[in-house]
Amino acid sequence: MFSLHRPVPSVTFEQCFGTNKLLKPLCSDYEGGGILDKGGQSIEKFVACDLISPFHIIAALSAASALCKSSASVQLHMLPNLNKKYAIEKGTFKYRDLSISITHSKIKKFNFKSFIESLIKFIFLLIAKLLFRKNKYCVAHHTYFNFFTLNNLTFREIIQCKTITIEEGIGTYGGLFHHLRAGRREKKHYPVLKYLGRCFFSLPLFVSMNWKILTGENQEHVDAVVIFLAEKFYHKEIIKLRTWITKQQFQKVFILIGSPLVELYGVSSSELLQLLHIILKEVNSRGGTLILKRHPLERNDKLYRKVGIHVIGDEIPGEILIRAIEPDAIIGYNSGLLIIGNAVFGITSYTIHKILPKQIQEKIFPEAWLRRFIERHTTPLSER
Repeated sequence: MFSLHRPVPSVTFEQCFGTNKLLKPLCSDYEGGGILDKGGQSIEKFVACDLISPFHIIAALSAASALCKSSASVQLHMLPNLNKKYAIEKGTFKYRDLSISITHSKIKKFNFKSFIESLIKFIFLLIAKLLFRKNKYCVAHHTYFNFFTLNNLTFREIIQCKTITIEEGIGTYGGLFHHLRAGRREKKHYPVLKYLGRCFFSLPLFVSMNWKILTGENQEHVDAVVIFLAEKFYHKEIIKLRTWITKQQFQKVFILIGSPLVELYGVSSSELLQLLHIILKEVNSRGGTLILKRHPLERNDKLYRKVGIHVIGDEIPGEILIRAIEPDAIIGYNSGLLIIGNAVFGITSYTIHKILPKQIQEKIFPEAWLRRFIERHTTPLSER
């Protein structure tokens, strides 16, 4: 992996990948130049907290690039994921003209002193929102406003502070049922109370703006960030994978977005094997080859390889993989990557809900509202 402290490579994707159809550059006009001074870019300091996944990084950095003025300071505070790993290494680097700082934080136990400090700043912020309109500083959190983020600003900065939310992924649009089920899977305490708190702190009183990706908005900023991250941190991995795909001479490439069906949803290994055979049959009938983007919590590499599926693990995040490989289609269950692939990158996305065996469908089927949201950007993979 590239070090965060070395300068952005001057070599472009076109120079690296050549003009081969499967090795074509991600974006021929991206040169990593300075940010454009567009209207509304007034933020001098941007702070995003509780970032866990690569999606969070993409959402936060794309929001910062849209809102910040040239030479602004951007702080991204990372938390470990369920595997106790960080999505990106800590350090500093430049994105266009923005100075980016990545820090690693730990999930802390409740601290009364920190709570009181945050509460005082929160009250101060609400008063400042009524008295002041100019925004020079910004704090961001996924889905809802978290007043603990204010501890990263001084009282003077809070006077001119803008509060925004970014998407955490598809979970941003999940209802109570979705969060109850996720809370049970992840063994979280008080899921109902936490869900109600999320709803309350999502009100316009606390949130100045919602930065959206999955709806297809802000596509230009998102695409530029994905290309930058691909070039800076995953250059070698992408070249290696695309070269391998070219050598295999695949006619069509389909990427299956993995999900921890066995690890979290209670699907047995035999049921997963049955499902994989169904998916492979559909992909083969379309003249395609299936590549799996494994979910970080999955532990079934041997099972996937047993049926002839090439597995890609944590070496390339899903959002960057889809943009870099540009597959003919992506296939998945309830993943936000299906929506990003279609809404942001214009790639056909298939859901497998209609071909799921009934016993599996009952275990992983999303709530009705969330399912409709997914279906707006996807096509059902139906048996031929």
